[in-house]
Amino acid sequence: AGAAGAASDAEAAKEAIANQKRMALRLALAQRMKEDVLSEQAARTATEKEKAFSTLDEQLSAAEAARARAHAEQQRREAALRDAAAARARNVMSSVRDL
Repeated sequence: AGAAGAASDAEAAKEAIANQKRMALRLALAQRMKEDVLSEQAARTATEKEKAFSTLDEQLSAAEAARARAHAEQQRREAALRDAAAARARNVMSSVRDL
């Protein structure tokens, strides 16, 4: 009976060790899956950030181009006003000379 009990205990210990190994493998697999998910999320987040920065960069470029066009238009208007003022001054001078 003692040998049968010892054999039964040894078999139970083997089964417990096998269960612990399976549990360790499951935990390692679960950890790996968690790392893969986190890595995928990080990659997705990085891609989303890159897209957002790209969009912001495009918007900034468009705003800078619009500002440059507005500045050029303002300079054109100022030049037209100066030209008109100079023409009026020439007309006045011409009228004064004609007197």
